[in-house]
Amino acid sequence: DATSSLSGAGGVLFNGGGTYAISGTYNITGSTQNSNGNTTLSNITALGALTMSGGTLTLNGASAVSVPTLTMQGGTLQGSLPVNITGSAMTWNGGVIGGTGALSIPNTTTTTISGTCYIDTRTVNNAGTMNFTATNSIYLLNNGVLNNSGIIDLQGDGGLNQSGPIGTTMVTNSGIIKKSAGTSGSTFSVPITLQSGGQFLVQASIAYLGNITSNGGTLNLASGTTAYLYYTTAATFDSASTISGSGTLNNSSGTNSVAGTISTPIVMSGGSLAINSATTQSVPTLTMTSGTIGGSGTLAVTGAAMTWTGGTLGGTGTLSIPGGTVITISGVVYLDTRTLSNAGTITFTGTNYMYVQNNATLNNSGTIDFPGDNAMY
Repeated sequence: DATSSLSGAGGVLFNGGGTYAISGTYNITGSTQNSNGNTTLSNITALGALTMSGGTLTLNGASAVSVPTLTMQGGTLQGSLPVNITGSAMTWNGGVIGGTGALSIPNTTTTTISGTCYIDTRTVNNAGTMNFTATNSIYLLNNGVLNNSGIIDLQGDGGLNQSGPIGTTMVTNSGIIKKSAGTSGSTFSVPITLQSGGQFLVQASIAYLGNITSNGGTLNLASGTTAYLYYTTAATFDSASTISGSGTLNNSSGTNSVAGTISTPIVMSGGSLAINSATTQSVPTLTMTSGTIGGSGTLAVTGAAMTWTGGTLGGTGTLSIPGGTVITISGVVYLDTRTLSNAGTITFTGTNYMYVQNNATLNNSGTIDFPGDNAMY
């Protein structure tokens, strides 16, 4: 009952298959492990190292409790108690981190994600380092939130994913999220907010992205990598945001916009991308296969050659092609509203053609070559 107490420096293992409710004082400085059953602790003054290997452990309380480590192997940790980690290293390889109390990880702690884990409802504040090994992932659901001011490092093809309806589930990043290794790609289907100074670094392979809201953040793509707007409904990069690097931004889905700086090659394979930057944005290449590139900003390509097989060049801004650049039209392309200024060479293959519509303008000071039965309508 509430007048009882359980205390000491030894360890406690909850291993029965029943239900336990301890309303008296719980003051265990040794380890606490829940491996079976449903256990509720409601008056916690001290907790040692905490291990979840099965069952459900509910920790309730209003005042935060410091815990050396939280080892997640299975089961569900839940409850209203805020938990602050103090140790230098811990491992999560399974289970659910649920409840309403915040879980806070300091900048001195390294968490290794070596299995599939779930953040359910709870807010996790990470100022330390989270290393994802192999293909292991964290799923967020039921308005769970991961606030990262430290480092999240995907060292393989794992990911940060959404499970169930989006609601307010999200990852907010004022630190660094990076995909540092892997060959087949990582998924980030959970919505991500890049706060001012926050960085998302694609250093290997492909990052398949969902919704992104960038408020002064940076998306940087290393050579040979791709940031793929794949699960995206909407991605917005404000005027203080930067998309940089020699990797490729592939716009596959969603209604997306950039008001800041973009200097990466762009592939349009679906959806729409509006460039609304106040100053001219220079990109090496613009590859068009599908979708619409639009917006009010001026876009200038600088590369020697690129191919357009489909899609729409829309918006009210200008697209500039310099002398020496060759654009190959090997499909049907639409110039809609936008002004296209060509000082290079536009050459059509086969019987491919371009539609010019809705007050669009093509200003040509270079060469437009119709080697076959091509046309402009």
